[in-house]
Amino acid sequence: MLQSFKPHIFIDHTTNYFTVLINTNSSNGNYTIIPGQDPFDDPYQNGVRVYEYSLSSSSSPSNDDAIIHLPLPSSSSGNYNKISVRVLSSNGTVAGSVTVNIK
Repeated sequence: MLQSFKPHIFIDHTTNYFTVLINTNSSNGNYTIIPGQDPFDDPYQNGVRVYEYSLSSSSSPSNDDAIIHLPLPSSSSGNYNKISVRVLSSNGTVAGSVTVNIK
């Protein structure tokens, strides 16, 4: 089973898309994922495109939530060599994150 709130990224270079899996069940309760703001450039690391999602309490357990077929950042919109996915708790702290190379 996947660790709670830690994103797992699967990249498909043939289609230029990636998939994110996030286990939203934990010993502290069950959650759903809410998309955050539009992807943005990491202000501290050049070449990193950031995707944020927020946790929202849920009354029933769910399976791993899949965010399917997000396009890889276009090289025409920036020189990206990494993507970072962050899962934020309701108070804005990071509950889980991962950064991976895309090139």
